[in-house]
Amino acid sequence: MKSSNWNTLVTKNFTLIELLIVISIIAILAGMLLPALNKVRQTSQKVECAGNLRQIGFASSMYCDDYENYILPATLAGWTGLSGTIYWQGVLNDMYFRQAGLNFASTKVLTSKNGVFTCPSQSLGEAKDSAQTTPQAWRGTHYGISYYLYSQMCGQSVITRKRSQCNKDSSNQKATPSKVYFYTDAHGGATVNASSYYMRHNSSINIAFLDGHVSNTARSQIAQSNYSEEWQQNR
Repeated sequence: MKSSNWNTLVTKNFTLIELLIVISIIAILAGMLLPALNKVRQTSQKVECAGNLRQIGFASSMYCDDYENYILPATLAGWTGLSGTIYWQGVLNDMYFRQAGLNFASTKVLTSKNGVFTCPSQSLGEAKDSAQTTPQAWRGTHYGISYYLYSQMCGQSVITRKRSQCNKDSSNQKATPSKVYFYTDAHGGATVNASSYYMRHNSSINIAFLDGHVSNTARSQIAQSNYSEEWQQNR
């Protein structure tokens, strides 16, 4: 009877050269895929950041609706019933988001996510630069309210501004809400202006505008003068 070899297992070992070829192919494929995967990750972070700013802008618009069209104060200090100073991020969280466990203490580096006030593109636990000299956050947020747009309450003196009072220039020409900056990526302060925004998204920033829309804006398209319609220094 002729013996059957159907169950005979034939094995062949890889030679060293074949193994090196396989490793080289894997390395080439990884080198091709990793940049694409990193770009997808950065795009996802940029979109999530824009979503955060959209929610912050919407909550700020609710504040305007609740308080006779007055813009949210950036800071409240010494106001009756308050202990110390409270900043816009704390006001929004207390009044609208109501997320428990968020940290709005005087911290310059966030070590954990802080709700919608955290930009996902910013590495947690790290300062803005390698020398650790510039903060990546300020009192629990990676965002800032436009410096010349906000209102403030200090002591019993009230400096307020309504959305309808936004002017393009000293001639009192009305600004276009869809062009006026409300919040942007920032670091190291509660407010932001033409010299203090922070490019977190591949040479671009996310901006929440006064009319409620959010746009990712390249450096070349950002208004560089505080006297512009966008930054509103003349009011």
